[in-house]
Amino acid sequence: MAYLNVCSNFVHNLTIHKRSGSRPDVMVDFIKYFEDSYKFYLSYNYRSPSNIVNISKRLIDYNVKRNQKEILAFRKNNSLVNTFYCENEKDEVEKVVNKLLELKDDKEFTFKENALLFRTNLESHKAIEMMYKNRIPFQLMNSSYTFFDHYICKDIISYMKLAMDISDKKSFLSIINRPKRYLAKLYLEKLKINPFKVDCIDYIYGLPKQGLYVLRELSQLRRKLLKLKKLSTSDAIGYILDDIGYTKYIKERAIKSSTNYMEELKIVEELKEISKDYEKIEQFLDYFEGLISSIHKSQYDSSRDSILLSTIHGVKGMEFNNVFIINCIEDYLPHKNSLEKNIEEERRLFYVAITRTKERLFLYVPKYIKDKDKMVSRFIGECGLELL
Repeated sequence: MAYLNVCSNFVHNLTIHKRSGSRPDVMVDFIKYFEDSYKFYLSYNYRSPSNIVNISKRLIDYNVKRNQKEILAFRKNNSLVNTFYCENEKDEVEKVVNKLLELKDDKEFTFKENALLFRTNLESHKAIEMMYKNRIPFQLMNSSYTFFDHYICKDIISYMKLAMDISDKKSFLSIINRPKRYLAKLYLEKLKINPFKVDCIDYIYGLPKQGLYVLRELSQLRRKLLKLKKLSTSDAIGYILDDIGYTKYIKERAIKSSTNYMEELKIVEELKEISKDYEKIEQFLDYFEGLISSIHKSQYDSSRDSILLSTIHGVKGMEFNNVFIINCIEDYLPHKNSLEKNIEEERRLFYVAITRTKERLFLYVPKYIKDKDKMVSRFIGECGLELL
C-alpha cells in the first residue's frame, strides 16, 4: 500500500509539473520519490559526430538542474560545424539556401536529409518565402499556424482583393466590420447565402431599412476601394492602415485581447517588407496566393523529398544529415520570455537542436532584426564556437 501511495504521489506531481511547463527536477530527484530505485544512464550518443557531442556537453554543463552523467560519442569522426554572422534575417535565409544548393551538387544528396530549425513558428516566414522563391521543396512540421495566417496579413490581403474585385464575398465579409461599420449580421448573412455573383456594396446598399450611417459608411468604403485599386502595393498597405482606418482596429483589438499593440505592428512592417518586391497589387496577390497554396500543401510527410522547416520542439527525437539553426541571438534563442525563470530549459532546447545532426551543423547569427542590433546568443559562447 505504501508503494502505491508513493506512485500515486509521483504521478500527481508529474501532472502538476506538466501543467506548469517542463520540470526536469522531477527526474533529477527521482530517487526521492522511489528510495530503493536506481538510475541507469544511457551515456552513448549514437547519432552525432564526436565534435558535436563535445560541443553539446560543454553547453549542457552550464545547467545546474540536471543529472550529472557522462556523455560519450559512439562515432569518433568530427564533422563540419559553421557559425555564420549574417546582416539580417533575409541574409541568413539566403545563406541557408545557398548552402543547400551547394550541397545539392552531391549526387547522393536528398532534401529530406535536411532540417531548418527556429525557436517559434512566427520566425518561419522568411525561410518559407526563400524556399518558395528558389523552388526548393519544403514541408512544415506544424503548418497549422504561420506568419501568413496572422489576422493582420489576412485582413490586409482581403482589402486588396476586394479593391480588385468588388464581388469577392469572402473578402468583403471578413473585413466589412474591421474597423467597425455597424453592418447588421442579418444583412451580411443575406449576402453570404446569395448564390449569385454581385457587387457586395450595391447588394447591401439595396437592402431595406438601412440606417443613414451605414449607407454613408458603404459609400465611403466604395470610394476608398476605388482609390486603393490604383495605388502601388506598399502605398496600398499604408492607405489601408491610415485612410481606411485599419490601424484603429488593430489598436482596439489589442486593448480588448490584452495583446501588445507594438508587437502587432511588427506584423504590418513584415508585410510591408515582403510587398517591396511587387509594385502592382495584382502581382503581390498572385505571389501571396501561390505562397499560401504551397504552405497548405506542406504537411509533414517523411517520405517526401523536402527540407523540413520546424520549431526545435517539433524535432525532438528526430535526426538529419544536415541541421541549420537560424536566429541564434538573444531574445530568440534563448527566448526573451524565458530569460529569467526558464533559461535552463532554453539551453536544453538548444542542446536538442544541435544534437539532431548526423553530419553537418550550420548556425546563423543575424546582426540586425528590423534594423535593431542583436546580440549573439550566449549559447554560441557556451558551446565554445567562433563566428565566421
